[in-house]
Amino acid sequence: NNWIFTSEVVRTRSNAPIASVRAGYAMLGRRIGRVTLYSSISGVRSELNPVVDPQWGQALAQLVSVIGAGTVAQAQLAGTMASGLINSGRIQQRTFSLGFRWDLDPRIALKLEWDRVFVSPRGGAIWVGDSSGGRAQVGTVMVDFLF
Repeated sequence: NNWIFTSEVVRTRSNAPIASVRAGYAMLGRRIGRVTLYSSISGVRSELNPVVDPQWGQALAQLVSVIGAGTVAQAQLAGTMASGLINSGRIQQRTFSLGFRWDLDPRIALKLEWDRVFVSPRGGAIWVGDSSGGRAQVGTVMVDFLF
């Protein structure tokens, strides 16, 4: 009656490994008059394992006299850039949310939500920045309406 629960689990598979993900969420809420308080937990994870930066510098060091130090450095840079490019499409994060919905009218609702996001290293495809992972806090104010 006054309790709300919803959840979903998703798995996509693709020939492009970067597009294969597992995701899910669960939300529990309680309606009190025209107000609904809710909390949710969610997660998403790419099925593609992170690619580690290659360490070609030592292996190619033996060839410095043949190909030159600059070529060795360029090869290492190319490998690092390639692994970074592959990892830039990976998603791996968890989110915890708290929210408040107030039905101002049968067709208008005001919603406030706070999210705490935990991003794993090499899993921040939807975030701009470095690939070291981290945390974020996101606050949202929304107005839903029917017309």
